[in-house]
Amino acid sequence: MKKVLYIAIVLILVAAMIFGGIYLNQRAIDTAYNYAITLIQNGSYEGALLELEKANTDVIEREGFMYDVKYGGLDEAYKNTIPLYSYAMAQLEYNDEDRYMQTVNEYLELIPADYNGELCEEINTFKGNFKPQYNEFLEEEKRKAEELRLQMEESNRQFYAKLKTKLPYEGLSEDYIDSTMMGRHDKLIADDDNDDFVYNVYYWNANNGDTMLAVSCINGKVDHVSKYYEWAYLTSDGKPKPNGTNYRSSSTKKSNKDSDLYNVNDHSDPEDFYDDNYDDFWDYEEAEDYYNSYHEDP
Repeated sequence: MKKVLYIAIVLILVAAMIFGGIYLNQRAIDTAYNYAITLIQNGSYEGALLELEKANTDVIEREGFMYDVKYGGLDEAYKNTIPLYSYAMAQLEYNDEDRYMQTVNEYLELIPADYNGELCEEINTFKGNFKPQYNEFLEEEKRKAEELRLQMEESNRQFYAKLKTKLPYEGLSEDYIDSTMMGRHDKLIADDDNDDFVYNVYYWNANNGDTMLAVSCINGKVDHVSKYYEWAYLTSDGKPKPNGTNYRSSSTKKSNKDSDLYNVNDHSDPEDFYDDNYDDFWDYEEAEDYYNSYHEDP
């Protein structure tokens, strides 16, 4: 009998502890929840958020709150925690010096349109005042976006217009290789064997088939530009002349001194001429042919 009585007393004490713990925990939740409401009314939104987080221990995570609400991850939230927490977050962002109006709106959209719980009048008033501000913000963003688009269009137009006055040059993006004064390339040789870099060579030809220009690109940038027979296929100001006649295909000796871009008569012989201009010729034979075509006997 004593043993049974002892067990009964122990069970009563355990039950009292359990129910007492549940009561105290619920009281702490209610206290935190109600205090959060008071803090919101007083404009202490950060404090209110902390209290709502206490009332929803292991339920609310601030960083993932918006995602959790949108995708139904906060079904266990206490009472009207979601609308109140959303409102406090919206107010906190709205009062920030670097506010993001989109973020404010996103938090307000988490509050149901028919919400009629605690602070519903205050919340609806704020939403009503915020709406025209947000619409004005959207219009301004739209205007800025259009202004930026027009600026970008003009910038691109100027860029391409300027590019049309130039030959390909070192550092130019390979994306614009066909947008210079040379127009579209005639031939491309791509080196696909190297895994470390992408190497492409573009060629432009004159109408008679001679190569006028070769441009090598490494990893999407122009790395080197090689001009061929400039005196035949480029004007004095550097513009392409695809209908130019290569001096090697002409049987008539050039007599116009002004057409000589290298002043061959300033050199005593082809070797001297080649030594001073070897960078501009494929080989000595080409330089010698040019020298003989333009050289005038004294």
